[in-house]
Amino acid sequence: MSNTDVENLIIGGDWNISLHSIDKKGGNPWKPTVSRDLLMTMMKEFDLVDVYRGKNPKHKRYTYESKALKLCSRIDFFLIPRHQISCVEQ
Repeated sequence: MSNTDVENLIIGGDWNISLHSIDKKGGNPWKPTVSRDLLMTMMKEFDLVDVYRGKNPKHKRYTYESKALKLCSRIDFFLIPRHQISCVEQ
């Protein structure tokens, strides 16, 4: 597949992965995982960015919460081509 085939690729989902330490609070300390590293490699290969984190680099928002584990994390996100991040409004 060439890069021109994916220049408008948008991928979203419940990844069950926190990409960065800012995306997790509580529970065990955040650390990179094999799954996270594989996803980051794919993002780099296709020049994709986490659109929320790209538009909000310092905001702490979470999409998952476990009161029993005292854990919050942002594990649901959309990946878009880097060149399209300016097209996204908040």
